[in-house]
Amino acid sequence: MLGPSGSGKSTLALALAGLLGDDVPGEISGSIEVGTGDRGLVFQDADRQLIMERVDDDVAFGLESRAWPLAAMRARVPVALAQVGLADRPRTLVTKLSGGQRQRLALAGALAPDPALLVLDEPTANLDPAAAGAFLSRLADLKRSGGTTIVIVEHRVDDVWALADRVLVLDRGGRVMASGIPDDVAAAHAERLVTAGVWLPRHFEPGGGIAAEAPPRAPADTPAAGMPVRVEAAGLTFSYPDGPPVVDDLDLAVSAGERLAIVGANGSGKSTLARLLVGLLEPDAGSVRIAGLSPGPSTEGGAAAGRPATVAGLVFQDPELGFLAQTVDEDVRLGLPPGSETEARVEVLMTSLGLPLAGFGPRSPYRLSGGEQRRLSLAPALLRRPSLLVLDEPTFGQDRAGVAALVERLRDLSAGGLTVIAISHDARFVAAFASRVLELRGRRLHDLAWTASSAAEHPIEHREAPLDDEAMRADHRALTPLGRASPLTKLAVAMTWLVAVVVAPTVVASVVLGIVALASAWLVGRVPLREIAARLVPLAGAAAGIALFTAIFAAANTDPAAVAVISVGPLAVSGAGLEAAVRVGARLLAIGAISLSFSATTPPTALADGLVQQARVSDRFAYGALAAYGALPRLRSDLRSLREARILRGLSGALHPRLLMALLVLAIRHADRLGVAMDARGFGRGPRSAFRPRSWGWADVAVLAGGIVMLVVAAVATLG
Repeated sequence: MLGPSGSGKSTLALALAGLLGDDVPGEISGSIEVGTGDRGLVFQDADRQLIMERVDDDVAFGLESRAWPLAAMRARVPVALAQVGLADRPRTLVTKLSGGQRQRLALAGALAPDPALLVLDEPTANLDPAAAGAFLSRLADLKRSGGTTIVIVEHRVDDVWALADRVLVLDRGGRVMASGIPDDVAAAHAERLVTAGVWLPRHFEPGGGIAAEAPPRAPADTPAAGMPVRVEAAGLTFSYPDGPPVVDDLDLAVSAGERLAIVGANGSGKSTLARLLVGLLEPDAGSVRIAGLSPGPSTEGGAAAGRPATVAGLVFQDPELGFLAQTVDEDVRLGLPPGSETEARVEVLMTSLGLPLAGFGPRSPYRLSGGEQRRLSLAPALLRRPSLLVLDEPTFGQDRAGVAALVERLRDLSAGGLTVIAISHDARFVAAFASRVLELRGRRLHDLAWTASSAAEHPIEHREAPLDDEAMRADHRALTPLGRASPLTKLAVAMTWLVAVVVAPTVVASVVLGIVALASAWLVGRVPLREIAARLVPLAGAAAGIALFTAIFAAANTDPAAVAVISVGPLAVSGAGLEAAVRVGARLLAIGAISLSFSATTPPTALADGLVQQARVSDRFAYGALAAYGALPRLRSDLRSLREARILRGLSGALHPRLLMALLVLAIRHADRLGVAMDARGFGRGPRSAFRPRSWGWADVAVLAGGIVMLVVAAVATLG
């Protein structure tokens, strides 16, 4: 299914999957007839459709929603994983998979119920060429096996053309523009389709496509030849906390007016490099200079303020992460100095982007089409006239007309001296845009001659996320008495211990129960000491800080009869104040230790299963909460991006009402998409079955008895 941006392809995909219901705003008329059998749907972004913590649990989620018998689920899940090449990692954490593997997992979840109709909405949009090829090869296998009708919306037509028996093209009004055998449609309607903004395979594109597919010109032959170096990175090294280096001793020099494309496999560090180049991340070693200036925050005014916004601009892959106001007019003006010159520049730029403020100013940026959002995301950077513009996957989800217009604008900007760096997987865009191409591989940049015609053989290094022993450790942990016990039993014991810690008159109960909780997690739950320490250290730091505050400001210190045992300048700590501090610190540490023991031995999925199966909690509440918990990392990432968007506009990155409102809007939109994804997996259709049945057993008796015994020991120690 092809068509320009905004032609209704995604809406039709939802309708075919049976998800265009009353909760979707708009007017619906007409009818759709689909044969018997299940329907599956796969979206662009795997992270917005994966629900469970472990690979096999996520595949089974849709089967549970359809009340499959346990034996049938245990037989079907391995088959679905084998179909997508993930048979060797059923217990792997979803977060440990690469982007391509997560998208294949989403496909496995859709395939598990053996659907008669499978609908895929741009499933390779976020994948590098190798990962996209691996994904589409699984679709080719599925097609050869027969039995499933496949409808795929995809801009990567070169990759999917051979899979299609039929092509359906929609126009901008959502009407059928052409339909038939793919080669026949392309041959008969090529000029008309290209004019409408529809991508066609290269050999059908008139005039060689959006650019002549010749090898990129060598740097000496580019328009930037002889121009001064605008961007220079020397010895750049960066790693995230507790992680390996993302870039290591990386060097880069880019001339004024140069158009540089950076390609590389998913997870190679391209987006991290982009943030380093514009000063949003501080390198561990090395430096970045843009026109002789540091792109990072100025030392005056603090790290979150005073950033030279005219030095560098960054356009995010997801335009919505850069929107900070509720109307287009407010958003483009945010952070700009008032005045007639600014007004004139805003009007001229927005008109040139096809978003004149007279028509678009009052509209919400979230209600624009994908192409309009992409153009709007360029405005904040271009209005500040930076020396360097970095774009992260700028053609994501764009039709042919949008990409052609973007290439033309970037060429015009570079001709005026602007240095442009684009990170992209799009071979056609790279061939049309770039005067030089570099590949980020092995933490360094390497020169590359890459064109759209050679992309199929392009030697981008692509590796599957390696298997680690985490899944084996998790399974071993599940076989321990603490792992076998019901989460509800552990929760009851933990809550009882927490109450005892809070109400006990001395610290003895806190010490006893805290030590026993940690020892139980280590010796009985098989939680590694390293993991316990990593979780406990931040809690201990917080407890120490609160205890110190208590010691200094305790009310006992103001008693005239109190004797100071510690004096530092005007501050005096009495013996009673010190006792209060020890009491508070010990209780906080005990609370942290008990909570740690519970969380380290109780996966969120197990807790949700226990609440539904044993406590008879509503599955909508339990699994909805589980999905929301899984989305928290995404929310933290969104908050980081919104703060970066403010910094890129020369504003403070501190929490601000506008920022919090934008985060709330994103959270609501994510929740809505996640709800659609859960509906696509059959959630809420009726009674559920269980892939991992929960029942009471000897482990629950042992944990409950041990919990009571330790309560008695703590009470005796306290009273004695």
